[in-house]
Amino acid sequence: MRFSHFIQGFILFLGLCLFALPANAQDTLEERLAAADRYHAAVTPLEQMVEEMVDAMAATGALPSEKIGELLQEMFVRLDMEYLEEGMRRAMVKHFTVVEINAMTDFYTTPEGQAVLNKFGPYMADAMKVIQPEIMRATQEVMREHLQREN
Repeated sequence: MRFSHFIQGFILFLGLCLFALPANAQDTLEERLAAADRYHAAVTPLEQMVEEMVDAMAATGALPSEKIGELLQEMFVRLDMEYLEEGMRRAMVKHFTVVEINAMTDFYTTPEGQAVLNKFGPYMADAMKVIQPEIMRATQEVMREHLQREN
């Protein structure tokens, strides 16, 4: 009797695996690339993302605020946007499935998702004001301890 339960369970398991195959079969590199392209076209243009990153750097004091316009203009001229776009695309398909990319696209194209995107740069700038000094403090502490052990 137990053996028949095992067989029934095994058949059920195989059936579930076969049922799941079509969903996994569609998660090919080509499908991921297509989903990534839809995401980047629908969500935030790369130029805007780069500008927001530079603004966030300026907010941390990493760039002089009085020269931000000039620096941004010079940076855009020098940036290889095709290289950056392809790099972002490849990173996305490396880390996310088609379903996940589509979910991000669905979310970030909603009013709430757009609000999150608009607030994320300033949020990260504020967070980095706390994170960077703490990382520096901890790094200095570790370095100091290692130097003391060596002496």
